[in-house]
Amino acid sequence: MIDMPSGIEAEVCADIASRQARGIVKYGTTVADNPLSLKEWLEHAYQETLDTAVYLKRAIREIENTTVTMGDSSDNVCGWKIYKVNRCDWFMAETIGDAESSALRYYNGDDEMIEAIRQLDAHDLNRLMFSLTDDKNGPKITFREELRRRVQERWTKAEMFASTEQ
Repeated sequence: MIDMPSGIEAEVCADIASRQARGIVKYGTTVADNPLSLKEWLEHAYQETLDTAVYLKRAIREIENTTVTMGDSSDNVCGWKIYKVNRCDWFMAETIGDAESSALRYYNGDDEMIEAIRQLDAHDLNRLMFSLTDDKNGPKITFREELRRRVQERWTKAEMFASTEQ
């Protein structure tokens, strides 16, 4: 004798029974009695799977956005910070001195390219968007997400982080 499921398994069984009842009302038949061809069943399952992927991606984004909003109130990722050095360029560094040195190297010693260097705060890291492609309409992530990605890749030196110049 097989015991009746309990807990999560019982909930899933109840969901299946409820879905079957709705399907019979909507389509007038059970899955077992439905005359669709195997290809039609596979196409239907494929479309449902695509919907599932969309729902999962949306849920992942919601979790990421909640984490950024609620959990990322620091102005750095593992000690790495972003510094704005002029109206269009940002540098990744551990200290303001490292950011300035990196910027001077990048600008070939032209210190006129450096304005008042300012470290981005937590709000800026969560608000400013980083383009993943050269297409301005392409995918974007927050500065924090890109900084986190670079830290995870073990970047080890101060360098140019982003620029709005084309």
